[in-house]
Amino acid sequence: MAGQSLQLAEPLMPVFSGRIESPSSELERLWKIALGNLRESSRRAYRARLLQITQWLGISLDVLPLLIIQSDTARFHAWVFEYREYLEHSRLSPATCNLTLAALTRVVGSLHQRQLITWTLSVRGFKAQRFRDTDGPTEAVVQQLICEARKNTLHPDRGARDEAIIRLAVSLGLRRSEVVMLDISDVQTTSVGVMFVDVQEKGSDEPRRMKVPRIAARAVAAWLTARAAFADDPDEPAPLFIRLTHTARKQRRAQRLTDEGMAHVLQRLQRRAGVADRVRPHGLRHRAITSFLEAGGTLVDAVAFARHTDPKTTMIYVDNLKKAAERAAEIVDGLFGE
Repeated sequence: MAGQSLQLAEPLMPVFSGRIESPSSELERLWKIALGNLRESSRRAYRARLLQITQWLGISLDVLPLLIIQSDTARFHAWVFEYREYLEHSRLSPATCNLTLAALTRVVGSLHQRQLITWTLSVRGFKAQRFRDTDGPTEAVVQQLICEARKNTLHPDRGARDEAIIRLAVSLGLRRSEVVMLDISDVQTTSVGVMFVDVQEKGSDEPRRMKVPRIAARAVAAWLTARAAFADDPDEPAPLFIRLTHTARKQRRAQRLTDEGMAHVLQRLQRRAGVADRVRPHGLRHRAITSFLEAGGTLVDAVAFARHTDPKTTMIYVDNLKKAAERAAEIVDGLFGE
């Protein structure tokens, strides 16, 4: 895999072999510099984005600022351009790729501003196309994905995780970043068995507490039972959804599932279920909102469910429903001939 050679890079070897001192307090100081005066919610979002590139590089997220300081501009740009090429051939949307590159550029810029490095990062983003298809996968396809997750008897922990991800995303209309940023501490169950999750929304400092519907709550509870077998980093929040690679399962070590990891989860289920059309993580949110409107939900309730700050955003879903109705009318009309 591209990027694995970084593990042999000279600046990194002492960090991981313990031959030099790299106290956690020093790494924390570098992160505070790297992320500047961002709000806590923004810090979490940036770290979630940067986790993707550090996992690709094969390093711990904590040492990323140290790696930048120890690298010269040519070496670091070579890694970033290689990672950009990897993103270009991935199935992530241009907007998602750009968010990761923007987060990395911000960190490098902050370290340069504090004169910890003498260079800045220059990397071209991807051209993003306006995506207005708000249908997402059909309800039948979502059911197929859930059934495929349940059929995973070889790795039941993966099946439990995948079903919990899908049901939680659809039932609450969650964005991909909101799913992967959930921690175990964000899940609360009352004495009468009602489950809530504290969702960290973009642009908000305070999480939003959301009641988890009954079926989705059962799926999350089943996953939490399987999740208990994995050990967490005591210095990091315990992520709700984790990677379940062969290595992670063998070592029983919990590593947060990334945005890209969630996309891979859906792609794997899609292939195994024989679904032809691509299923995107954000498509689950599209399906949730569209299904609510198709079931007769009002626009006011749809705005509240989608948590859109501007009702005009929700209106896109309504407009697409009207177009779907017009297409259906044309089809039915044609069935009876001239």
